[in-house]
Amino acid sequence: RQRFDQWLRLQCDLHGIERTPPESGLVYDFQFDVLDDVWKPWMKTIPEYVIPSKAPFQELIVPTIDSVRYTYLLDQHIRSRRHILLTGNTGTGKTVNVTQYMAS
Repeated sequence: RQRFDQWLRLQCDLHGIERTPPESGLVYDFQFDVLDDVWKPWMKTIPEYVIPSKAPFQELIVPTIDSVRYTYLLDQHIRSRRHILLTGNTGTGKTVNVTQYMAS
């Protein structure tokens, strides 16, 4: 991740691209909003999470940077009618993300 982040920043410099990702994190921590022409942290791309008052604890799914990012990528692939395969270690939220996406 760090190597790609460094490479992308170098490419932006070499090609005179002014809208580079913020220095406060890696490129993976942000989404480029083409309408506002700015890099936004992933958590700023969704409404603020409010815990439902009577929701059972075991049913709470609190958004994280990773879940927001993966849900966005899942949505983009589905909207463009492209296949997607989610891979990763056990317990990283793949099934939860897909289930939550399909329920929305």
